[in-house]
Amino acid sequence: MASESKANRGGVAPWRKVFEQAARSESGEPEPSNRITVPASLCTVEKSKYPRARAVMCRGFVGDYGLEMEGNNRSCGDLLVVNSHLKSPKIEQLLENPNSELLFYFPKTGQQFRFACKTLVLSYKTLDFLKTDLDLNVVDFLYEKPRAVASDSKESKRLETFKPEFDKRFLLESSFSKFSANLAGWFAGPPPGTDLSSSNIQDTAEKLEELSEEELISRAKENYVLLIFFPSSVDCVNLGAGDDKRLLYKLQDDNTWSVSSIVP
Repeated sequence: MASESKANRGGVAPWRKVFEQAARSESGEPEPSNRITVPASLCTVEKSKYPRARAVMCRGFVGDYGLEMEGNNRSCGDLLVVNSHLKSPKIEQLLENPNSELLFYFPKTGQQFRFACKTLVLSYKTLDFLKTDLDLNVVDFLYEKPRAVASDSKESKRLETFKPEFDKRFLLESSFSKFSANLAGWFAGPPPGTDLSSSNIQDTAEKLEELSEEELISRAKENYVLLIFFPSSVDCVNLGAGDDKRLLYKLQDDNTWSVSSIVP
């Protein structure tokens, strides 16, 4: 039987705490920590309808360390973020079909999480989302970061006055600034998957060597994008607890989550 759990607009999604605990156990990040960086498998579908999967590094949730969306850093949300090269094949695939799935498996705890998502691509070059048919607004999925309050009445008043903020430039700069110069420079290079025997590779490498660090970073930003994932369901399986517990969370139209126990 399914039950409902309130989420967003003042509350954290009911699956987030257990996901963050598993991710921190795997990555070694201390708790409490406002940073989660863990590998995941990202699955997309290409034009030919064939599935494509690859390993990516998930940077955490919007509002986390390195993914701040505004100066006072009060806003956060349950939207996962991955960075990518604009000319990576997965970008074209996601613009053609924004349905995706992120798979996390944490061997230390024996937990698996599958996030079925809609995906938006935020470009540093345009400071905007690349065109899709999706009608999604990040602000609709934001809430104020939880914090200790003196009383329920003060908490209620605080939530009433809170207005979520989403500054696209701020988020892009926040995430890009955490890269070293060498790593940031990778985004200035040729598209991932380019044939190394191609004559363009050598020409591109030579041209990049002639650039100053400032010019290299500017070129890199033109190819830098963030993938923002909007989960619609989260399938959580715990294979390490001895009872093989499995829960399925589904996002409802009113931004609440239903949760059901299902067969592992």
